[in-house]
Amino acid sequence: LKTDLMDVYAWKLKGLALEELKKYKGAEDCYNQALAFNPLFDEVWYKKGKLMEEIKNTQEALKCYTHLIEIDPNDSMGWELKIELLIKIKRYEEAIYWLEQAIIKDPLPIDIWFSIGHSFMDVGISRAAIVAFKNFVRHATSEYDKDVEGVTKIIKELESLL
Repeated sequence: LKTDLMDVYAWKLKGLALEELKKYKGAEDCYNQALAFNPLFDEVWYKKGKLMEEIKNTQEALKCYTHLIEIDPNDSMGWELKIELLIKIKRYEEAIYWLEQAIIKDPLPIDIWFSIGHSFMDVGISRAAIVAFKNFVRHATSEYDKDVEGVTKIIKELESLL
């Protein structure tokens, strides 16, 4: 078991080094080796997903982010990465579906609702932006009072456009 654990980290580190050198195929192979040892290694799914985005393999990146969600549905990273990538590649209906799933699970920290709201707003999907912004407002604590005021104005402006 100790050897397996060391092998997993060795493959991950080798992948990181190859990625730095822009040897992307080698980095991907290393990440796959690490995941063969431990398919629940979320750090490697994250790195592999970002690598896949870098080399424009969005389908594989989305699979990596789905694995992150499956490994820990309460960790916001996979949700944010998946929704943001779906918006980026103009798969808006899927992004909205995953937004709805995130609301059901409710794992996302407040800042991510804000970010996703802006991403939807930037591409003109007002209804989804409103949903994300309303979740931001719903979860906001007193430290976000000024932000809540601004977001509430944005929500009203977006609603007036519908």
